[in-house]
Amino acid sequence: MTSAQLRMLSLAQRKITILGKIESQIDAIDPDEVFQSFTPQMIPQFFSRMGFFVLSTVSNITKNDRLIKPLAIYFN
Repeated sequence: MTSAQLRMLSLAQRKITILGKIESQIDAIDPDEVFQSFTPQMIPQFFSRMGFFVLSTVSNITKNDRLIKPLAIYFN
């Protein structure tokens, strides 16, 4: 979006509907929980779980939240 479009949307008081695909569900954000049951088969999941931990420290995500890839955004 252009900067003019973003400014217009930031001042609007409209309802927004987002249609998207669930990319992943946050199942472990505590580093102790990640390391407790660590096995070599979990190496591919290790980096995503650590990424979720970093997200939880800088934002307000919690366990069982979902990351959604937006496909369409509608303004009402």
